[in-house]
Amino acid sequence: AVVSTQSTGYYFVDFPVDQACIVPMEWEDSLFRLEHLNILGKIKDYYEKALDEIDDDIQKEKMPDEIKLSMKTLMRKTIQKCGITLPDLPSNANELDRNQKKVREMKLKYIIDQC
Repeated sequence: AVVSTQSTGYYFVDFPVDQACIVPMEWEDSLFRLEHLNILGKIKDYYEKALDEIDDDIQKEKMPDEIKLSMKTLMRKTIQKCGITLPDLPSNANELDRNQKKVREMKLKYIIDQC
């Protein structure tokens, strides 16, 4: 069984003795590691949804000018979304975290360049 408070969890360890053993555990705050991924995921979801809409327009045989306008809008909005600055890393970030942030920033720049 797990009992947890804000940053501490206690795990019940069942030993074949008369008294239970409670082991306190503390976990570092690692939510910042997901923040950049969440941002990139939202951009990806937007892009996929917009591409699906353009594909639907093509299937419905809409006018080429309408499709071209939709694609330009998609590119413009993608550039806008990718032009953000990723949040700063906290003081407990390690070298891997810093390197991942650099790679993610390079990916955003690559997407902008391709648009």
